[in-house]
Amino acid sequence: MATDPEAWTTFAAALVAASSALAGLIFVALSINVERIIALAGLTTLALEGIVVLTMILIASIVVLVPGQSASTLALELAVVGVGHVVIIGALLRLTLRVAMAEFRTRRIMMATLNGLPGLLVLVAGIGLASASLGGLYWLVPATILGLVAGIANAWVLLVEIKR
Repeated sequence: MATDPEAWTTFAAALVAASSALAGLIFVALSINVERIIALAGLTTLALEGIVVLTMILIASIVVLVPGQSASTLALELAVVGVGHVVIIGALLRLTLRVAMAEFRTRRIMMATLNGLPGLLVLVAGIGLASASLGGLYWLVPATILGLVAGIANAWVLLVEIKR
């Protein structure tokens, strides 16, 4: 099953729904607290990271759902999604570190790591699928769990922690 994309369609379909719902929650948080988010340097990029990580799960799940594609095509798609995700999170972190107050930089690095790690794991899933080793698509499980946790953590910060 580690290299059979058809075996992962139910898993991917559930993640399409979950990641979409959580991305919606971040947009609700943005609409409720937009003035505070904009006022605090670096918090807009945290909000964007939350959207990016959930969008990455959504895209990875959608490519798994494409019917009839070969395992090698899916492997390439997952690798591109994973690399693209890591590059975007890295760029957002660089932007944040330029403007964030020193006291928040360590926390932002930790959040960016949490937000970026799922992309690395999706890349490993792509490599594992292409090489029929490393556990193949089973790397999507920790990738998506960490991505959902990151999305929830971002929503929590934008809804609750911002008020402290």
